[in-house]
Amino acid sequence: MLAQLESSKALPAPSAVHRLQGKPLRRWWQVGDLFALKRKSIKEDKYQNPSIRAQLLFLLQLPFGMALMSHIAGPSPTTTKMLILAGVAGVAVFTQLAYAFKQHCKILTEVEETGDGIVLKAPFFTRRIHWSELNDFYSVDNDDYLLETTSGEDYVLSGDLTDSAGLFERLRQHVPKSTDVYSCNFRVPIGFIDSATMASFAVILASVFPFLTWLFVRPPLSQETIVTQVAIAVLLVPLSVAAWRIHLNKTAEIFRIGDTSCMVRTRTGRQRFAVDQITAVKKILGYTLVKSRIGWFFLIADKSEPARAKLLECSNTIRLIK
Repeated sequence: MLAQLESSKALPAPSAVHRLQGKPLRRWWQVGDLFALKRKSIKEDKYQNPSIRAQLLFLLQLPFGMALMSHIAGPSPTTTKMLILAGVAGVAVFTQLAYAFKQHCKILTEVEETGDGIVLKAPFFTRRIHWSELNDFYSVDNDDYLLETTSGEDYVLSGDLTDSAGLFERLRQHVPKSTDVYSCNFRVPIGFIDSATMASFAVILASVFPFLTWLFVRPPLSQETIVTQVAIAVLLVPLSVAAWRIHLNKTAEIFRIGDTSCMVRTRTGRQRFAVDQITAVKKILGYTLVKSRIGWFFLIADKSEPARAKLLECSNTIRLIK
């Protein structure tokens, strides 16, 4: 009897698993309103990622388009070259889709509590984190929380996870107290950055594809048409590349501001600086340009979602401090 009691004490505590289920999980997979006559807005569907939907739709219809072109044009060297170009475009789009899906997986679909930490899960992704690796845990939009690790990774824990309140409370107990106190946490939905980079990529592809068609297929085109296509590519490609780099390198996906310090995290890096280093805040179309003595970055938010209010709060806080 005593041996049984000792063996039962040696067993680890049962793990708690928190998952997205039902409608939130379907929305995570971008099929929550697949057959709806009117799609939900970002405010109503925080998992929405138009970039994934658009690129997946392109890849699904691409084989049918290639088959139709082959059937109509018939077998010929020109048809083969056109099919190869279409295939190259498909590979390029698939690469973009894979990158967007990898970013989308930062919104976790499952969190498992273990004795010494947590296991974060999403499709094709598993990450085991020890309690000592937790760096920060704070609320953002739509009842979601952001978990930061000591290695600089960050993950979104949705309020739609089963028993999320209990999970969030236990995570707070294991997160060390931060020396930086932020009064405003702003996070751009992951789909915003992905959609912007996808749009830039689409413009590049649309500009380059006619030029590549002329270069490899040599269709009968007038000199004026060729010059026009080259001029369009020369004009639009550099602008699209610049927009692509700005959204990856200079657009804040996470922005935190307090009484004395700010934190900005883009897709390619993270910076912390004092509030008194901010020199200007300007609105440019749908963006807010923030300049500081160590550089500049953009904030972006859609007017139709609650995140817009947080963006304005950040801007007003900076103005009040200045």
